[in-house]
Amino acid sequence: QKSCKIYRRLSEKNSGTFDHQFSWYLICLSDRLSVAGQREEALQPIKKAVHIYRKLAEQNPVAFKDELAWSLRCMSDRLSSTGQRQEALPFIKEAVDIYRELAEENPTTVIHELAWCLKCLSDRLSSLGQRQEALPPIEEAVDIYRKLAEDNEGAFKDEFAWCLRCLSDRLSNLGQTEESLLFIKQAVDIYRTLAEKNPGVFNDELGWCLEIQSISFLNMGFCVFKDDIAWCLSFLSARLSDSGSDREALLYSQKSVFMFRELTKKSPNSYRPNLARALHTLSNTLSKMGLNNEALSIAQESRMICEQLTQKLPEAFSKDFAKTLQGLSCIQANIGLKEDALQSIEEAVNIYNDLAAKYPRAHITDLLHAKRNLSLRISDLAQNDIPSTNSELVFCSR
Repeated sequence: QKSCKIYRRLSEKNSGTFDHQFSWYLICLSDRLSVAGQREEALQPIKKAVHIYRKLAEQNPVAFKDELAWSLRCMSDRLSSTGQRQEALPFIKEAVDIYRELAEENPTTVIHELAWCLKCLSDRLSSLGQRQEALPPIEEAVDIYRKLAEDNEGAFKDEFAWCLRCLSDRLSNLGQTEESLLFIKQAVDIYRTLAEKNPGVFNDELGWCLEIQSISFLNMGFCVFKDDIAWCLSFLSARLSDSGSDREALLYSQKSVFMFRELTKKSPNSYRPNLARALHTLSNTLSKMGLNNEALSIAQESRMICEQLTQKLPEAFSKDFAKTLQGLSCIQANIGLKEDALQSIEEAVNIYNDLAAKYPRAHITDLLHAKRNLSLRISDLAQNDIPSTNSELVFCSR
């Protein structure tokens, strides 16, 4: 923040001479605010940075086009993190277009940036319910990072693993469970190897974070890798559960929750959302195994966290809250808490109604699932002698 203030004054006093440095520090500030959980506050600096880089790129495209693309990608990330998914899409599309053009001219310098933007484009499309359209960009990103990792020993493996995780998620969304499981296992293997060999692999980046008084170098070095591994473990658990390997899924899910609990102790604002999602996966796995009493407390904890997050930033966390409520409702129904189950699913349906009104393609299927569960819960109350069926349990675990 101090650096931004200094360069703002220099830029104003010297007719834009320091615009480049000022915009760079604005992006740094936006990144740090976002990492600290201040998502809305992170928007203003990145908006200003994009505005400056557009002007610089118009004046000198050779020098500043790549940095404009970088700022556009960051802008898309910030908008997406605050739930503005539709608004985020044009920025990442523009960034991809610029990097494609630059990669044709000089592929060695920007091909990795193109790959990461393709990953982000896939994320944006998937979040808007465009599941089929989201697949080609992440497949292209995986192909690029695979080649980069092969050609540059020791480099790009973390990005490659993260894209594999995203590809697994896209395939799972399309019902390709076996292919999805293959890629997430590969991602976990890569991250385990990276963590064992060099847990401080991000030290250079983290030292840069220290320069603007971010959180400690050592803790962030530990957190970055643990976050990646914990995420992959959670996704692996979900994919294993989808394929019927429940006991193995439970093991990975428990490990993921443990890791996110440790991370949340160190940086609550950054990791509470991930902890809530990991808890949701764990509660689903326990419920699917018939361990509904154990699943209940886990689901309630996830619900509490998601509710608090949604109160602060509804656009970003409403979907997570609705998913948690839906899972909780099924667990409550399975152990006979029928009125509680009805209340939970009614709340989930209300949230999905709002989401589907804004983003119908992304949420209409979720809304239909929730309404089906609502009808089951109403039926449970009307016919107390009819127990929950296994098919209900599988449906509720979505």
